Amino acid sequence: MNKLYTLFFSAALLLTALGAQAQQQVTNDMELGDRAFYNCWAFLGFVVNNSIPMNGSFSARSGQVTNNVNLTAQALGTPWIRLAAGDISFKVRTDGNPATNRRVLVSYIPVDTNVPSQNGTPITFFTQEFSNPRFTDVTTLTVPVPAAIVGQTHRILISFLGEGGTGRMGVDDIVIPGEFWLIRPTTVCRKWPLLFLRM
Repeated sequence: MNKLYTLFFSAALLLTALGAQAQQQVTNDMELGDRAFYNCWAFLGFVVNNSIPMNGSFSARSGQVTNNVNLTAQALGTPWIRLAAGDISFKVRTDGNPATNRRVLVSYIPVDTNVPSQNGTPITFFTQEFSNPRFTDVTTLTVPVPAAIVGQTHRILISFLGEGGTGRMGVDDIVIPGEFWLIRPTTVCRKWPLLFLRM
């Protein structure tokens, strides 16, 4: 009887642990209202404010999207993440101002220990062209994590490219399967008031 109880108890612990692991996600809903609170995220040409509402009070808003080549001109970069299988998702929309074309690219950035930032060259694995570059309806994009990088440590880069007009892009509710994973033990990622530290 004791062996049977021990077996059931062990199985329950294992299923609980697997369930917890399957639910690990890195998220950013911008609801802290200021990019300063997300110190391991890269806001490249973006601010956090309430000018392009999507869900809640705040979202990230780009400057005028006028670059059709540079992946980091208007982009959001995540912290280093040990990626898990599943889908990356986020919400996007424009401010409705004039634009010739708009698109979103998702890339992963490998670790490169030969450069001070340790950011390697981005590798793009998803592109979404918008047929209406002035769309104001909230659109949720869902992007599978490439199988080749599951279990590896990368940053995810969400880039906004386009040309023509003064239109800006907004992004909100970023969800990425995986967990914060620091490649430098002295770095602390925080989402106020919680601290995330991995050594």
